[in-house]
Amino acid sequence: DVVLLDLKMPGISGMEVLEILKRDNPAIQVIIITGYASIDLAVEAGRLGVFHFLCKPFAPEVLIATVEKAAKA
Repeated sequence: DVVLLDLKMPGISGMEVLEILKRDNPAIQVIIITGYASIDLAVEAGRLGVFHFLCKPFAPEVLIATVEKAAKA
């Protein structure tokens, strides 16, 4: 399974969702998508087990290739 997860959401942060997803299913591949990237967020996401961190804007081909790699991981 692959999850596309935005960091900025109403009611709960993407980092909180990432923690829950990885706790409940450590093998799940999570791709974070954000327009609010920072080194600290990328490091924290990596610590929590994110597969990849995509910064907006990105080309559709980049997203497709990343999802395909995550699905094979």
